[in-house]
Amino acid sequence: MATVSEPFVYAPEVHRSSVYQVRLDGNEHVALESQKGHIVRAAGSTGVEVEIETTADIHSCVVRPLALGIKPSIEGGRVRFRLDRHASISVEFNDDLDTPLLLFYDAPIPTPLPDENTRVFSAGRIHDIGEVTLASHQRVFLEGGAVVRGQFVIENAEDVRIQGPGVLDQSTRMIRKNTIYVRRSRNVVIEDVLLLDTFEWSIHLSFSREVALRRVRVIGWRPNCDGIDILSSSHVTVSDCFLRNSDDCIAIKAGGREPDPEGIVENILVERCVLWNDVPGNALEVGFELDNHAVRGVHFRDCDVIHVLRGAAFSIHNSGVSRVEDVSFTDIRVEDLRDEFADLYIGLSIYSPDRPPEYFVPGGPRRWTPPEHQDHVSPDNASQWWMPLDSAEHARFAPGRGSISNVRFQRISFLEAFPSRIVIKGYDNDDHAVRDVSFSEITSGGRPVDEWPREQLRIFNAHNIVFAGRLIDAAAGPAPGSAGR
Repeated sequence: MATVSEPFVYAPEVHRSSVYQVRLDGNEHVALESQKGHIVRAAGSTGVEVEIETTADIHSCVVRPLALGIKPSIEGGRVRFRLDRHASISVEFNDDLDTPLLLFYDAPIPTPLPDENTRVFSAGRIHDIGEVTLASHQRVFLEGGAVVRGQFVIENAEDVRIQGPGVLDQSTRMIRKNTIYVRRSRNVVIEDVLLLDTFEWSIHLSFSREVALRRVRVIGWRPNCDGIDILSSSHVTVSDCFLRNSDDCIAIKAGGREPDPEGIVENILVERCVLWNDVPGNALEVGFELDNHAVRGVHFRDCDVIHVLRGAAFSIHNSGVSRVEDVSFTDIRVEDLRDEFADLYIGLSIYSPDRPPEYFVPGGPRRWTPPEHQDHVSPDNASQWWMPLDSAEHARFAPGRGSISNVRFQRISFLEAFPSRIVIKGYDNDDHAVRDVSFSEITSGGRPVDEWPREQLRIFNAHNIVFAGRLIDAAAGPAPGSAGR
């Protein structure tokens, strides 16, 4: 018999859902309301009966990830189903993506005893903390039902923990700021927390090592609210997280405003995550800022991409000098993809250090690329790439370009049959080309895909591109400069 812990207790002023009532094994749990979903956090042993009552008429109900195989029963204004495991799920009614019920169900986590290095934020309260900097060996714990308004900074520190099933609430913040910022630190763990209504990159890791993010949930809807940005960091694991963002869900970057010609980003693992990418951005991204020597050993596996409303499910956008190599996307299930399967591109962008300076001012106004320089091979990013117009301009920017090689897409399952665009484009056909990309065991609607539709391919300045064991023509698709115009 499953045992569900007591419902988390929230402060009376916390914004509760006016749409849903949720019961787990018959006990009502508070649903929090945000701009992009209504959220229930709960804990207990595996196996729980879920009942959701809503004020709207229910015509359809889908529980994602679909791989869980949950088929809810609908009775009037209620749905019921059994959740047999700890999971992060999205319950979507009547194809409405603006008001899903998001249920994050975990194993119970004991509250530690406070001491000189451990700070506990208690349940049933709203804690306004401003910005808190954590030193080495410090631990922060957010109890279930605790709501913390503010940001945490970990800088030049080691052995630091931010843990617990509480909420880091950014809904009242009016300026852009990372919710959790980790810089030049090591042995950092962030687990179980919910980041709600973030504004700017939600979790920003930079120049750090040995960082683990586990069961972190991020809901962000405002501009540039990437879920997790890993910049110039190595030996990072991201596991069992749920990310809904109106920009990249997870992005791997190198250098940026602090390029390191000798620096190497390596050993990044993302696994068992659930990803929902709104507009704009991509679900799983390497780039755009790639200004270190190399980015290698980046692996995404066993994830569920439940929605990509615009952008790519998988992307590598190399707008710097980095050699990007040994990147894999394996055992990933794609449910609702409305744009690109994959986008691999080497070029000059508004984020490049050698860009024309008037088109991007760090911390200031941004001017998009003028129409004559836009590259519509990938329409989503046309205004971000700068396409040289002649051979002299092309040669001028070549020294600042990098490469992409040894990229593997294996066992990618599209759960519905919808072919989408694949973009693979190098800057030139020599040192700055895309090389050695393979697609194997790709399925769509449960059937093996032996050949991708030619009209959905945009491949230029690329070598040894293999799909289902067959070499793809290196100039597949419409002619350069006309694709997507």
